[in-house]
Parts: sequence; structure tokens; C-alpha cells
Amino acid sequence: MNPQITVDQHETERFLFNVLDHGDKSELAQALGVSLSEISQQVNPEEPRKSDYFRFKRFLVALATVNPKAAQLLCADLHAVVDAPCAHKDISKLTGDVAQESTELICAALQRKPAHVQRKEALDVVMASYRFIAGLTERKPNEVSIPRRAMRLRKTG
Repeated sequence: MNPQITVDQHETERFLFNVLDHGDKSELAQALGVSLSEISQQVNPEEPRKSDYFRFKRFLVALATVNPKAAQLLCADLHAVVDAPCAHKDISKLTGDVAQESTELICAALQRKPAHVQRKEALDVVMASYRFIAGLTERKPNEVSIPRRAMRLRKTG
């Protein structure tokens, strides 16, 4: 008998809402060929309908309890798909990404934003840095090792 699968819808969708900027939503809608309002509904934590992200996350958690190896393979496939566009970015773009993320972290600290916001910004700096390093070494970002401290930040973020 498997334990009850619990993934908090509001928490999941609040996270999704916080991760995306308004410009991201517009670009995402354009890339998917859907309206901005459709994307906005998907990322609105106050929307009662379950987002695709929430449903997929719930599926992945359930799969991890049923077949952890399959869940890991699915995550590896997702990482490969997500990392592929990063591997072909221009180094100047990657440098700009590091600068942008660093600026956002500094602003969050100066504005005394909550710790979870500053952790998210710090993790964004780390991840942008690893994409930059991967671009310099012509590796995929997932092939660049991440120090344990960054992994702890990712888990507590």
C-alpha cells in the first residue's frame, strides 16, 4: 500500500508564479501559440483549476513512490531537453545572464527582501554561472559539477 501522494496545489502554483516574469509569460504564450491569458491562468495560484505543472508534478511524485528509477530517468530526460537550448547560447548572452542574475540578487539584498527570495536569486546566480561555464567548456550545464553548498541552497530554497 502506497502512502497518500501530497503535493500542495497552491504552494506549487505560487512557486511557478514567482519563477516567471511577465515578459516570460508573453514569450511562453508566443512560443506555444496560445494566448497570454491562457498562460496567466496556468500560473495563477488563485486559479481553482489545476495547472499542467501541478498535475505533472503530482504525477512525478507518484511515479517516484511507485518506480523511483523511472522517475529519475524521466527527470534526466527533462534535464536534457531543458539544457539543450542553453548549450548553443552565445557566450556574451551567457555573460549577460550572469550579470543580470547577480544584479537581481544584489537588489533583493539591498531591498531586504525575504530570505526565500534572496535564496532563489542566489540560486539563479549559481545556475547562470554554471550555464556560462558550460558554454566556455562546450559542455551541457548538467555536465558541470555543482558544489555541495549550491545543492543545499537548491534543496532549502
